[in-house]
Amino acid sequence: MGIIYPKSLYTKDVINVKDFGATGDGSTDDTAAIQAAIDAVDAAGSGVLVFPAGNTYVITGQLTFEDMSDFEVVLSGATLKADDTFSIGESASLLYFHRCTNWGVTGGIIDGNKSGRRVDGATGFYVFNVRIKAGSHATWRNVYIKDGAMDCLYINVESVGYGDGELPYDMTFHGCTCDGANRNGLSIVGGRQLRFFGCTFKNTKGEDPSSGVDIEPNADSTADAWADSIEYTVGDRVKHGDTTEFPYTHLVCHTAHTSAGAWADTEMQYWDLEEIVHDVLFSGCHFENNYNRGLLSAQSSGATAVTVEGCTFRGNYSGAVSARSVVNLIGNTITNGRDWPDWQADIAYDAGDVVYETGAGKFYHRKSSGTSGVAFDSDDWWEDQYTLRSVVFTTSPTNRGSVVRGNTFRNASTIVKSPACDIGVMSSGGYPLLIEGNTFEYTRRTLYAELPVVFRNNLVHKATQSVALVYLDTGADGSIVEDNVFKDTHNELVFLASGANNVLVRRNKAFNVDATLDLTSGGIWVSATEGTPTTGARIEDNRIEYTSSQGAVAFRVEQHAVLETFLGNSIVNSSHAFGGYILDGVCGRADRPTATVDTTNADKTTLDSFYTEANKAYHIIADVVAQETDDHDETASYRIIATVENDGDTPAIVGTNNRDIQEDTAGWDCNIELDGVQVELNVTGATGTNITWRGKLTWMEVS
Repeated sequence: MGIIYPKSLYTKDVINVKDFGATGDGSTDDTAAIQAAIDAVDAAGSGVLVFPAGNTYVITGQLTFEDMSDFEVVLSGATLKADDTFSIGESASLLYFHRCTNWGVTGGIIDGNKSGRRVDGATGFYVFNVRIKAGSHATWRNVYIKDGAMDCLYINVESVGYGDGELPYDMTFHGCTCDGANRNGLSIVGGRQLRFFGCTFKNTKGEDPSSGVDIEPNADSTADAWADSIEYTVGDRVKHGDTTEFPYTHLVCHTAHTSAGAWADTEMQYWDLEEIVHDVLFSGCHFENNYNRGLLSAQSSGATAVTVEGCTFRGNYSGAVSARSVVNLIGNTITNGRDWPDWQADIAYDAGDVVYETGAGKFYHRKSSGTSGVAFDSDDWWEDQYTLRSVVFTTSPTNRGSVVRGNTFRNASTIVKSPACDIGVMSSGGYPLLIEGNTFEYTRRTLYAELPVVFRNNLVHKATQSVALVYLDTGADGSIVEDNVFKDTHNELVFLASGANNVLVRRNKAFNVDATLDLTSGGIWVSATEGTPTTGARIEDNRIEYTSSQGAVAFRVEQHAVLETFLGNSIVNSSHAFGGYILDGVCGRADRPTATVDTTNADKTTLDSFYTEANKAYHIIADVVAQETDDHDETASYRIIATVENDGDTPAIVGTNNRDIQEDTAGWDCNIELDGVQVELNVTGATGTNITWRGKLTWMEVS
């Protein structure tokens, strides 16, 4: 049977590489013959370059498509393979497409033969299976790219004129595979409107970063570095490379200004980020068994609008995704459970190996191959604080906030070594990350955040360890945790570390909570220290249902926490002495009642109250502070914990625990009392003394 070409190519000349002397016998050097065929297509102005199926074409040097248009390369059923003697040079490639337009590649195998050649990126060995530099309107279908000595596929920018059509754009890849690369399966250094449908990126291991896909906006612009003394005008381009203090790489002036002097934060009002990588889509793709990340976007600027939807991630050793730029994850399935081995002295580790060093309690990546029988030396390893976080967002001031929506995380790992978790949100600056509508199964820790997040409408179930599922660390100010469901879990659900301020935790529900693993922690725990108080939190309308509480604490607020509200929370099946909560901090409404009592005229004042409902029970806490009105010399503070039951007729106080926190003057007192179905917080003061009382009631309905 003859070769069948796509209908779109019927009108183009067909050029067969064998007509130019290519043998395809798997041993003869076919480089010159194939390049001659390529040049013939170029001379014709268009054409179909055919590699007859069933043959292996060996090459020893780069095949170049330069400034060509309207052509197709048909490799279906054929293999293009690098010889062991393939030329080694800076950015050499088996196939190099430079400024090509309206072109494509269909089928076949492109074999980089990395095992037959020296692989050492440190010595400038950069041989890519395929390199695309600039150009546009390309379509690749069902191409298998394997064993890249560096990257299987490398998409690059032109060295000049980023804004003048020199970025690669409008390129689509259908059903392609990048397998077994030494550095990255795919590197995107620059490009816009890049589409990957049903592609696979797997088995990358060797040179750092060893990821399935690496999005790395290039910094080789010909633009000059920003200078203090220059007066810039609209359209001027500069590089600013101080990534420690100012994480911006490529900038475009949008407002002329004449200021001179050292760079300051105010400079950014005059500049836009150069979008070197923009509008990139991975849809229905598969990322598997890559030694670092499935997808890595490590640059803090230059990459925007990257979307990963409907993809699967499995067994990527250091996690599925790591991003410093905006990467949106929509509807993916992420399964990355893995137990990393402890370091052992009798093993000779290879570059890129990951171990857990028990002495330091940390994870490390091996820098280069070593020998066995030597003591652990941290100089030979990179510390990796992000290992075992399935998804890591390390944001910067240029990150406008990523979206993680509708994904399924299945992390069936039995790891108990910190810092394993499903989503890590690290560093400072940036904009809130939105995490909503996801499912987390067999999670150890669902979320660890050092900056603001919105964690909403997620399902977390079958947690495997007794750690905080949502951990909001210092820096996560203003985070929102709401409308989530926790099922079949252990304590804790949500943990606010000292200094995580103004956090809203509301309308979360937890079912089938088994607290037998940890009785001291809180289902929702607000931590605080004297030097680092936690302020402004709102804990509202959360519900925790235990299967076995054994006296566990469902809600804990530490002494130096000052909450704005603690209202409407409830516990079911608690056997804790005080109903499942310990509230040692200030836990009240934002509108806190205040009364001034003149005991010469009245011996009792009601500071706060609420009405009970029939056939319901309530756990109540009253916090009261009293201070002499005139000279403020004498103060007192009180806490009362009580349980009130309304049996349908008249409520009754069935238990109280008075805790005088500080009392400097006798004759000042406060009590929880009943007036019909109303619970009152009443106070009294010494006769003849004006006292300012501040107090509030907090209560939870219990079953």
